[in-house]
Amino acid sequence: MSRLLLLGAAVAFLPMALQAATPSKPTSRGVGESRNSSAPASSGVSDANLGGTPIEGLCMLSQSAVLSNAKIARAADARLKQLTQQVETELQAEQTAINDDAKTLEGQRNAPDFVTRQSALQARATALMQKSQLRQRELEATKQKALTRISSEGQPVVAQAFRAHNCGLLIDRSTVLLGNMSNDITAEVVRGLDAKITTITFERERLTK
Repeated sequence: MSRLLLLGAAVAFLPMALQAATPSKPTSRGVGESRNSSAPASSGVSDANLGGTPIEGLCMLSQSAVLSNAKIARAADARLKQLTQQVETELQAEQTAINDDAKTLEGQRNAPDFVTRQSALQARATALMQKSQLRQRELEATKQKALTRISSEGQPVVAQAFRAHNCGLLIDRSTVLLGNMSNDITAEVVRGLDAKITTITFERERLTK
């Protein structure tokens, strides 16, 4: 995962990943762990915000909220889902052809070339499984490249908010149970990232093995 080393604070800005899919049917949950397109960037703060004295220099950032609300992250989600659907369509077409040929062969057990055709069919099935695994690795590599791009775009935005709030330490908001949440810079980071870039496009990475 891409990580930001920001003014002495190690910030895991983009730790969320697509869930690993089974080889036979690649799936995608996007660059964030969850998705709520209508949720504001400050979602989840009110329950923990009990007031109290702010800790000087301590700031918070919700990684999941950034990835659920930033426009570039949503665009990456949408594109990853498109690529995943393309892979599913490709693999399903080959799987259907193999299944149809297997049904045909099943009714021709007495054919003189039955064993040869059965071996060829098994070879096709094995090749399809290997292709499925390769496509899954390609989708994973594509996701990682997209995350790296979003991290690169977000780093200066986080740094700017960090300096603007005179932060000395930046922590993930999800680690906070209760307390004063006034130094939460999440919404500011989302706005800054949206002002900088709103979309992203990419193709599926191609791997040889």
